[in-house]
Amino acid sequence: MQAQNLRLERIIPVTAMLGGTLLAIHYFLHLTYGLQTGKILWDAMSSPLGRIDGPVFTASFATMDLTLIAIAMAYYRQLNAIKFGVLFFGVVAFLCAMTGFVATLLGNMVPYVMPVACLTMFLSAILLSIATLKARVLPAWVRSGLLAFGVFTAPLGFALPNLKPMLPEFALFELHFMFPALLWVAMGIALARQHGNRRGTGQAEKLVTRKIPAFKETPEEN
Repeated sequence: MQAQNLRLERIIPVTAMLGGTLLAIHYFLHLTYGLQTGKILWDAMSSPLGRIDGPVFTASFATMDLTLIAIAMAYYRQLNAIKFGVLFFGVVAFLCAMTGFVATLLGNMVPYVMPVACLTMFLSAILLSIATLKARVLPAWVRSGLLAFGVFTAPLGFALPNLKPMLPEFALFELHFMFPALLWVAMGIALARQHGNRRGTGQAEKLVTRKIPAFKETPEEN
């Protein structure tokens, strides 16, 4: 079980950073299309950039969902009963995101699947932040980051369009995803450092507790 947890702890930072990176790419694809045409990419998902953006966007969600699930599984014994809510909403979010991923690869869109993926992912992140509060298995700011991700991402999506007089609409349309994108990359780096520190501490403890052959005194010759 401990070996499995260590494998998950190695994977978690990678999936966190990958999810954040894909989400940032999603925004830059929208920004690129906007700079080229002055329009919003969501209105042209059949365009070359749109066909790239659909799988990238859904894959970012699926990867972050996997991270939430992996954290809950890696620290399963330390977490309280809220972990079941984390896993339930995380799995629902992952299945919805993967449905959207396959659909976009085939050039289709499944109605409501990505909004459901968003909502359940946010709920899973919020519950994970609460579940890890007492166990303290994550850095304090990562717990806060998960909570902020779940609570503020959607409101940012409604608030940022009010800056329209200052910035073009295409630059604001998906800008609310850039903040969690950077947050997830930063959390991935923090989790990688935590795993490295724990691994180093574990190796040091093994060296300290390793049995050293007892020193035997030889009798003095008369």
